[in-house]
Amino acid sequence: GIELKSRNNGSWITLGGSVIESISQDNYEEIYLLFASFNKKKGDTSYKVRYKPYWQAADAIKVTHSPRFDLNLDSSQSVFNSNEDYRSLRNMKIEDKLNFIRHTLAQNATTATWYTNPEKTVPPTIFSTLSKSQKDKLKAEILLLYPRDLLRQPRANYDRITNYLLSQYFIVNTSTRDMFTAGGTIDIKGVKFPKIVDRYRKNQKAILQLLETTDESFINMAYDLWGYTQKQRTTIKSDFFHVIDLCGTKYLSENLRQISVAKLSALLF
Repeated sequence: GIELKSRNNGSWITLGGSVIESISQDNYEEIYLLFASFNKKKGDTSYKVRYKPYWQAADAIKVTHSPRFDLNLDSSQSVFNSNEDYRSLRNMKIEDKLNFIRHTLAQNATTATWYTNPEKTVPPTIFSTLSKSQKDKLKAEILLLYPRDLLRQPRANYDRITNYLLSQYFIVNTSTRDMFTAGGTIDIKGVKFPKIVDRYRKNQKAILQLLETTDESFINMAYDLWGYTQKQRTTIKSDFFHVIDLCGTKYLSENLRQISVAKLSALLF
């Protein structure tokens, strides 16, 4: 069988079929994704075409009005280990499919948005049940995306962070504040700094790795959350440091002056 997809922004990522419903009632041995893409903004006049076995392209599950596969031709990972695994899912009963979705979301913390159906409910994942590596990954993402919220003084704002965990990963955290600022202050050269400064320093390696990403959707999300327009962008790393430094000037200038550090980014990274 063949599933046809196309994009006009040059991307090789799109939403696929429903996880709950079979992609087709026909008993295909294998289904291929045939994907055409061109970048309209860059003036492309013809499509590039690629193909891949559907099960290999399904690198995650997203949950909007119904759980659907996230299809990514550039990804090296897949929800499935083989075509046989994918065929097995297609033939499962609804309850078994829901169990598969719950397990996949909990194990991989893959991108998802709110989904609820009285007859086919997929409950959110509780943050405390995630592994340490999953928690660390999410913390690094949030530290990169929300410096304006986390470095805000005298009190950080966690509203957008709570919404991010729920809308992007379908994860609920009952103590978001404790992820970042529990413990009050830290001492640096005899000067007290808010605990969030220590969180950035301890996660600097993971944050710097994220700043090397080529994921266009993540980069665009970061700029939107920082309040940058397209014309203001340079590189994601230098622009992130600029946001950090603006927060330092606004909230921690006296602290930095006392330890003779000109910019907050120099202290954190």
